[in-house]
Amino acid sequence: MAKGIEVQTAIFGDAITQMRKNTTESMKPLMINDLSGYCFGDFYTRTGMSVKDRELVVFAAIAALGGCEAQFKAHADANLKEGATKQNLIDALQVAVPLNGFPRTLNAVTVVNSIA
Repeated sequence: MAKGIEVQTAIFGDAITQMRKNTTESMKPLMINDLSGYCFGDFYTRTGMSVKDRELVVFAAIAALGGCEAQFKAHADANLKEGATKQNLIDALQVAVPLNGFPRTLNAVTVVNSIA
């Protein structure tokens, strides 16, 4: 849990501190235990891939899911913070066009184009 919160905060900054502070008791099992502990603690802290590479994989997976614009934007921003460029993100989306299709890809491009 502690390592998950550490890596999550390193990627997303104060938003994680605020999320932890504002999460209601009933939502803590999902938002803290599962997201911070399981997702970030168990997966983002593993060896073999850099956080930058993990973020690109997550970015591509969320793009494939569609309908997750808030999370997609957060991970697009995280990719930029980890050193990717907007062009890297567009290139990743272009590679996935045969798998994701144009509508989902174009929705993802719209999100990428909306970030600073």
